[in-house]
Amino acid sequence: MWNNWVPGKVGILAWRTEMDRVPVFSLLAKRNIRVNSMDCPACGLMEETTEHILVSFGLAQSVWLAISTWCKVPQLFTFSVRDIVELYKYSKFPKRKAKVFHAVCLVTLWCLWKARNDMVHNGSIVTVGSVVEEVKALSYLWVKNRSSGSTLSWSDWEKFDSF
Repeated sequence: MWNNWVPGKVGILAWRTEMDRVPVFSLLAKRNIRVNSMDCPACGLMEETTEHILVSFGLAQSVWLAISTWCKVPQLFTFSVRDIVELYKYSKFPKRKAKVFHAVCLVTLWCLWKARNDMVHNGSIVTVGSVVEEVKALSYLWVKNRSSGSTLSWSDWEKFDSF
């Protein structure tokens, strides 16, 4: 699960989400922390769970579709955070590109969690495009600066090419 091309906080979030240990409303209520509602603050249709926010929620599904298109992988059908964290293992990418793809998946989890928090705590309206652009920008910044000998350009990054 660990990828040294992203900050530790991103890996820790992925680890915590996989263990279902992030403060979503349903888990807070189970810990006897008072919440007004356990419903998803964005859609209001389902209970807010880790899987709902990061995998099955409409915004998350649209973001994962955009990421799979950008990374040139078949449409991602995932059912859990573990599926997302392990996607790189099943890609047909060479080793270095698989590590880049893994970093992108971890950053996508990070950006979706951040978007959820913006919706809950700031009342922000989050769009698929804004999340995807943040994923591309942050993952480019982190991969370029953390991978050894990287001569990665933004134009190659936008095409998800030349790794």
